[in-house]
Amino acid sequence: MCLCLLLTAGGIYQGLPIFCLILICLFTVTFQATNGGVFWVYVAEIVEDAGIGLCVCVLMGLLFLQSVFTNMIIDGIGVQGLFLILGLWQVLTVFVFFFWLKETKGLTKEQKAILYR
Repeated sequence: MCLCLLLTAGGIYQGLPIFCLILICLFTVTFQATNGGVFWVYVAEIVEDAGIGLCVCVLMGLLFLQSVFTNMIIDGIGVQGLFLILGLWQVLTVFVFFFWLKETKGLTKEQKAILYR
C-alpha cells in the first residue's frame, strides 16, 4: 500500500493519469485484502468488550478528522502532496507494526492482557 501511494504521488508529478488510476485501484484492492480487515481482527483479539467500543470510537473519530481536513490539505499542498503524506504515513505504520505489534497466536486471554499492559 505504501508503494502504491508513493508511486501515485510520483505519477501525478510526472503527469501519468492512467498509471495513477491503476495504482489507486491496486491500493484499494490491497487495502481491502489486508489493512482494512486487520484492524477489526486484531482489536477483537486483544481488547475486552468495553475497549472495543473505545477503539471503534477512536477509529471513526480519526476518519472524521481525515474527511474534514483532506480538502484543506489538497488546497494547501495539492493532490500529489496528499498522496505523498499518506505514503509516508504508511512507512511510519510499518515501523509501528514491526516494533510494537506483538504476536498473539496461541496465547490465552490472560496472557494477551499481560502482553499489552
